[in-house]
Amino acid sequence: MINNIASVLEGVTTVAIAGHVRPDGDCVGSCMGMYLYLKENYPQIQADVYLEEVPEVFHFIQDIDKAKQEWEDKAYDLFLGFDVSSIDRIGVAGRALETAKMTACIDHHITNKGLAQKNQIVPDASSTCEVLYELLEPEKMPPKPANPTGVSGKHDPQAEQLFAKAHVLWKGETCTDPEKALEYLDEALKIEPDYPQALIRRGLALSQLGYADDAFDDLTKAIRLEPSAEAYLSRGICLLQQGNTAGARKDLEEALRRDDRSYRVWNILGAVSLKEGKEQEACEAFEKACSSGDCAGIEAARREKICK
Repeated sequence: MINNIASVLEGVTTVAIAGHVRPDGDCVGSCMGMYLYLKENYPQIQADVYLEEVPEVFHFIQDIDKAKQEWEDKAYDLFLGFDVSSIDRIGVAGRALETAKMTACIDHHITNKGLAQKNQIVPDASSTCEVLYELLEPEKMPPKPANPTGVSGKHDPQAEQLFAKAHVLWKGETCTDPEKALEYLDEALKIEPDYPQALIRRGLALSQLGYADDAFDDLTKAIRLEPSAEAYLSRGICLLQQGNTAGARKDLEEALRRDDRSYRVWNILGAVSLKEGKEQEACEAFEKACSSGDCAGIEAARREKICK
């Protein structure tokens, strides 16, 4: 158990920070949050953060360009793992877990049985970010986010700032305030009409509010501009919400052609299969989602006696 982050940092001069393969928002947020916390409060510690290619939607985070995609063969005093429960899920920084003088892991997944020498695993927490926040020293927390409206430089800065405000309103596949999200995204798209990520989020918000045709138009335009796995997944979700399982399946299969390890796609495909009455296919999809990092679907299906 870790009482506070300061106890882990005693005597440390070098740190390797790492999350899981195919990083999601919780992984990226916790890793970069720790990196920025060390940079601000422990400048004497040399910290490296290892993350696979970060989705563009998170490029507004300060210093995201400092994340390393390739292993640097060096010795570390401390390995800090976030949102990861097994060494095969760490990716390029797995070597640091094996060679660092001390290892620690902060996570909220119940499947984590103690990856490191020191562990803080809180299954009841909403996220790894929440677990980390509780370990930080209050007096060293900034009065406001270090970079609340940071931009990646790939889109109009004002449009990116509006997009970031909308994006934080999502929890998983659901927007907590779709009307507010639409306000931000409408303004962002007035500034930059061909902003694929903003079109995707606006499409999802519109679909959630029942504006099926408008949602489909936004998501189709996003696919035309940038035919990514995220875009096809999002249109698949929209079509599923409309009851069009055949269309949803087609888009989800396109998403898998672009990223066949996306647990989000596999979980939604499992939901489509259940809607179609194909329980065996659903279980196989949920199992693949679990092997890719999210076991929520298969666990729920087992509780309902759908899958073994």
